[in-house]
Amino acid sequence: DPNAYGNTTNPVFYGTITYNHMGIKNHGILAGISFRRDHIHDVLAGYGRDIEETYTDFGAFLQDEIELFNNKATLLLGLRGDKHSEISSIIVSPRASILYKGIKNLTVRTTFSTGFRAPQVFDEDLHISMVGGDAMLIVKDPDLKEERSYSVTFGLDYGKQVVNKLYQFSIGGFYNHLNNVFTLREIDS
Repeated sequence: DPNAYGNTTNPVFYGTITYNHMGIKNHGILAGISFRRDHIHDVLAGYGRDIEETYTDFGAFLQDEIELFNNKATLLLGLRGDKHSEISSIIVSPRASILYKGIKNLTVRTTFSTGFRAPQVFDEDLHISMVGGDAMLIVKDPDLKEERSYSVTFGLDYGKQVVNKLYQFSIGGFYNHLNNVFTLREIDS
């Protein structure tokens, strides 16, 4: 569809400041702040569409990495808070991870983590549908909440040195649960 061609600009600024301190007994502390600014301008003149949006996200995080059992295990606990321009409250995202390497040649790891995606109108689905000839305008529901994810991973790594070669075998699995998944629904004009 010749009307589907347009122009999109999307400059992104991202900055992070971190502080890392090792040596408080068996703890390693990591703390920091981050800022992201995302400006999107998408013009599709053939369909009369002009989307211009700016999103900002300010985040702060704290993480403690704890060595346990004479360095045979590592427990990592972390917490992140984000204030996104599209969400009225602060989003808190905890995480925890355990790494165990107390069995010769074997490492066991598991992680629980959370995250979010803020509501926004711009999406690659817009471009895909336009090129296919289906004009689509997306309107964001004012009551739309952030999409949240909850993930669990588990893995085993086995490595053995034979002469001058390292042989390694890994197996892992994960489960991810999403709440408030963003969907496109057709509405009346």
